[in-house]
Amino acid sequence: ELVDTPSAKDDPRFAERGSVRRNEIDAVLCAPVGTPPIGVVYVQGRADGASFDARHRDCAALFAQQLALVAERVRGVRAPGDDVDHTADVRRRFVSPRLIGKSRALARVLSEAASMAPLDVGVLITGPSGTGKSELARAIHANSRRAGGPFVAVNCAAIPANLVESELFGVERGAHSTATQRTVGKVGAARGGTLFLDEVGELPFDAQAKLLQLLQDRQYYPVGSAQLVTADVRIIAATNVDLRDRVDKQTFRADLYYRLNVVTIEMPGLADRRDDLPDLARHLCRDACARHGLPTLELPRATLAALGEARVVLGRGRVDQL
Repeated sequence: ELVDTPSAKDDPRFAERGSVRRNEIDAVLCAPVGTPPIGVVYVQGRADGASFDARHRDCAALFAQQLALVAERVRGVRAPGDDVDHTADVRRRFVSPRLIGKSRALARVLSEAASMAPLDVGVLITGPSGTGKSELARAIHANSRRAGGPFVAVNCAAIPANLVESELFGVERGAHSTATQRTVGKVGAARGGTLFLDEVGELPFDAQAKLLQLLQDRQYYPVGSAQLVTADVRIIAATNVDLRDRVDKQTFRADLYYRLNVVTIEMPGLADRRDDLPDLARHLCRDACARHGLPTLELPRATLAALGEARVVLGRGRVDQL
């Protein structure tokens, strides 16, 4: 309710207040900010000693209304513990400390992952680069029956095309000019655990056939070997590209796509995890300090508020480059 008095020192509502008597306050105009009020716009006195009129009351009310919009946006960046953790329930059965956030979007991802973790089936994780796909893969492994086995990650985009087969399936000594010793390959190294194929959409077309055979038969031949090896691994793949589009363009095998796409979990980008931005910013700041041996820094509320204002600009950006 707007408060308007021509003289606070003569108004029985305020006359007995010490500050009013000390300062002999006359005209006062107060407009509440927000509903319910979280503050007020307070205007005291006029240069000519006159009272405030209807025009002043309208201006104060309008200013308070606009200020309330800004105040609500600032209040949206809450202190730790003030906001609702939508992931709390699922984290009790799916341990995932490296997946930072409390939003509904992240809770949905964790719930899907928790359902798939105990099952020895392949998972395809999609979503923009830097949104935590590898961390989700590690969490699925850590919560699976294979948690005691190795977690072996392979970046398919970083392997030269002519070495993909050797890198994945191993190679016998002398199988080619660079094979100076026998190597077991990533599939063999992941035996009893999980093989994570990151950026699987960048796998060369020829190597895709070998991966398809592995997924179908759970067996493979190391390069230069006639001995068939059984692959005791769970395969989790991740991509930031539209594999369906690549199938249409005939740069990705359709049969491999359907083999990988049995269970898909989509990691949301920042645009869908706006409530997680303060927690992510705090985590990345503390992580950077620990990595560089610096004293731990706590981001002030003003910084988090400014980050909240930048949400639209961030759009679907990377979580790891927030």
